[in-house]
Amino acid sequence: MIDGDVTALKQRIDAMDKNIDQLERRNLELRRKLMEAYEQLRKCGKAKYVSSQECRDKREDKLDQQIGGDHYLRLNIQPIEFIEQNNLPFLEGCVIKRMCRHREKGGTEDLRKAIHEIQMILELRYREDA
Repeated sequence: MIDGDVTALKQRIDAMDKNIDQLERRNLELRRKLMEAYEQLRKCGKAKYVSSQECRDKREDKLDQQIGGDHYLRLNIQPIEFIEQNNLPFLEGCVIKRMCRHREKGGTEDLRKAIHEIQMILELRYREDA
């Protein structure tokens, strides 16, 4: 009886492996078709999304300008770029911004504000008293 169970189990595993292979091939085919469709849209100027590198290459000068200092301009990636590309909520974005600038602008006040914002996240999102 055990030999029969092992054989049946091996057959099921082989069938699952075959299904996985088929799904992977189908996934690759769909990705290829999606990329072709995207390229066609991009060529005719109707593509809504572009890669982050294309976005940086074509962006307007707004990220190359800063009002009230240059502490963000000196960073390899500005906080707003990181926040937007990672779709972070408001408070998380504020923490990122303050951590990036505290040495150049706000000092300990920025650190205290970041701590306060983290405490608000704990309270609002996790129902924890900080």
